[in-house]
Amino acid sequence: MFISDLKYAWRGLVRNPMIMIIIIVSLAAVIGPCAALFGITEQFFFSGSAQYLPKSLMELYVKYPDSASRSLLYKEYDFLRRNSNNFSEIMATARIGGILNLNGAKEISFLEAVSSNYFSVLMSNVAPGRKFTPADDFHQNEIPVIISHSLWQRRFDNSSDIIGRSFILGSRPVVIIGVAERGFRGIGKVATTEIWVPMECWYAPSEYKNEMQIEVYGMPRAATVAPQVEDELRIVSERLNELYPGANNKYEIMYTSARNEKMRLAYFVRATIFFLSMTVLIVAWVNVCTLLLARTAGRRKEIALRISAGAGRFQLFRLFFIEGLFIAIAVFGLSVLFAYFLINAAPVLLNSPVFPVTIKFSLNYSILAYAMLLALLTIILFVLFPMKQTSEKSVIDTLKSDYPVINKKSRISGFALLFVVQISVIHALLSGGGALLSNYYNTIQKTNMGFDSGKTLLLFSIVPQIGDNNNMREVDYAGLAEHVLTVPGVRNAAYIDQMPLDLSGSFMKYYVESGIGAGGGNISREIGVARIGAGYFEVFGTTILQGSGFKGSENENRQAAVINRCLAELAYPDISDPDEIIGRYLKTRDNGNIRIVGIAENGKYGETREAQKPFMYVMAPGISGQSWTLAVEAHAKQSKHLVNDVRKLIDKAEPLSFVYSVKTLQEHLKEAEFANVIAVRLMIGIGGIALFIASIGLAGFVAFWVRKSSRAIGIRMALGASPAAIVKYMELRFLTPVFIGILIGTIVTWRVSQLISGFAFKINSMDAAGYLLSALFIILTTFIVVLIPAIKAGMVNPNVVLRKEE
Repeated sequence: MFISDLKYAWRGLVRNPMIMIIIIVSLAAVIGPCAALFGITEQFFFSGSAQYLPKSLMELYVKYPDSASRSLLYKEYDFLRRNSNNFSEIMATARIGGILNLNGAKEISFLEAVSSNYFSVLMSNVAPGRKFTPADDFHQNEIPVIISHSLWQRRFDNSSDIIGRSFILGSRPVVIIGVAERGFRGIGKVATTEIWVPMECWYAPSEYKNEMQIEVYGMPRAATVAPQVEDELRIVSERLNELYPGANNKYEIMYTSARNEKMRLAYFVRATIFFLSMTVLIVAWVNVCTLLLARTAGRRKEIALRISAGAGRFQLFRLFFIEGLFIAIAVFGLSVLFAYFLINAAPVLLNSPVFPVTIKFSLNYSILAYAMLLALLTIILFVLFPMKQTSEKSVIDTLKSDYPVINKKSRISGFALLFVVQISVIHALLSGGGALLSNYYNTIQKTNMGFDSGKTLLLFSIVPQIGDNNNMREVDYAGLAEHVLTVPGVRNAAYIDQMPLDLSGSFMKYYVESGIGAGGGNISREIGVARIGAGYFEVFGTTILQGSGFKGSENENRQAAVINRCLAELAYPDISDPDEIIGRYLKTRDNGNIRIVGIAENGKYGETREAQKPFMYVMAPGISGQSWTLAVEAHAKQSKHLVNDVRKLIDKAEPLSFVYSVKTLQEHLKEAEFANVIAVRLMIGIGGIALFIASIGLAGFVAFWVRKSSRAIGIRMALGASPAAIVKYMELRFLTPVFIGILIGTIVTWRVSQLISGFAFKINSMDAAGYLLSALFIILTTFIVVLIPAIKAGMVNPNVVLRKEE
């Protein structure tokens, strides 16, 4: 019996191969990418390090009474671990960058300087090799390191003799003692750590170790409860306030769940991708419903005959279930094939200058399970629709009835309702993506960045190598800027510690309390600070509204600042003439009184959509041991030829530094908008895929409808209808649900954009151009899809059709 059911189900499927192929391809084209996105998200965010964080692990941080917060300093971490009774383990890590020098080939790698209990606390395995031990904190010659599995594959070719291999990190020799397990990438949220070094050994001779900020995590003892931890942290905070008064006065060490903090971004990204994937999947399922509606309409007589022959509901269910199972198997196989290609292409598609992808994704069990689940859900569609047909009419009525003919009453049908849903979703996706795209270009073109975004600037990111005593070697940035001016084609040059719009938000901060003197107001907040060299305002085209930029020697400008208009209004709210603010002072908590020498235009500092905020520029030291950016203004026609000349000059003048990135200002702006561009591409891409799938379904349904309604078309033509009238009628019949769907989609999108306006993307709810373009594209696509079968229908010979029996 089962074998006969298989044979009958197979014959039923191959009887209408075109519809079955369209169903399989449309579902697989969605399920495959959905499964790939699910797998990439799973491996990138959940299979990294967050899963290694114990549930009870606490992340510790410093909080001031005014709600400002920061990470712990090394000296605070050292005091806490020596005076804590309620934590069984206290772990520390600091993310840094380093120059990996392997056989003369240099590249920037992300490092983590960690406490020796790092891998033990995270319960992460190391194989081959071993974990860090306390003895590793006291190495004098080669520093022991653990490398990531991806770095082992990428730079060491999975060498079996990796343990004991040496290379140069910065300017210091290191030796590999272990390889982290596959998938472990540190505790960062996005960027991938490739090398781990012992913190105590790495910073042992460093002069600034005590003042550096590090991430600190505590593992409470088994019997410890939250109030005990809070009491201990309060006592430790009071003692630290006594030991280090001034800058650290009146703060308290707080805690939060480390796992929840690290997983929040992962859950948000997964939910976003899942929502968008399911949106397209709904379109595909609706597409299948429309095709099944057409297919089952043609099987009503077959179903009635089987019922009249004695077939029961269970037998029909079994038949339709087997047909659905065939389809599900085909969909699953093709989906896995699509997912496989996307997974292999993921490192290239996802790679960006902002977040380089160094991991290799694989087609794992979670992806297969996800694809199988979605494929099996399709069986329900193949069971429900035919079963629904068995209860609509009696057997006699079904056997007497013919296929539906063209008439006005049949315009609003089950197909039309389903197609309206499809068009509504597609229009919402396309118009929403259009709104994002429009908003993106408006932001770039109309937003005042605080600098001239059209300037021809080459940005050279320079990092000093690490010296023998683990202090960063100093680079003479002021000297480099002067040397670069001698290169033909260079107009000007300046240096800055951190580029605006670099997304990191890690500007130096001064805690400004008030403006000094008459008219001064209380501020009591942290203010972002950019350290710049002479000529910065001229190079970047930042307008000085009052006063001037920095003049004179570095010492003369050491306690001076150029503030933006927003900070000027906060510091001196009672002074209407900005010129009166020049020469006055700002009172800071940690940096003394700072003299105001100029007021600059407001700008964007962290990202393009941030609210207007106070900011200041201070004179940078000409020589620094930190990674800074040298901005070179060039003549537009000579910019490409200057890169090699300037790079050679830097290598010659500062041989112990490394230029790890060269880009134009426009490329930097594109990186700043990377996340928004990805969102635009994702939404428009998903909307395009949904429209393509819907078009395939519509084409299949129209072709099926024309074939089954050929007799009715022949009758209309025999009664005098012209081919043009048939084409017009069919276009109007199938465009009607399109117009209804566009109307519903517009209302829904407009309402949703109103609700989310002002949040992350600030979509303009009245972006008429996006709605109009989306609507025109959908209408044009539908018109073209219907046109070909409509023309064929209008060309039929009514005499031939009427003589032919159904």
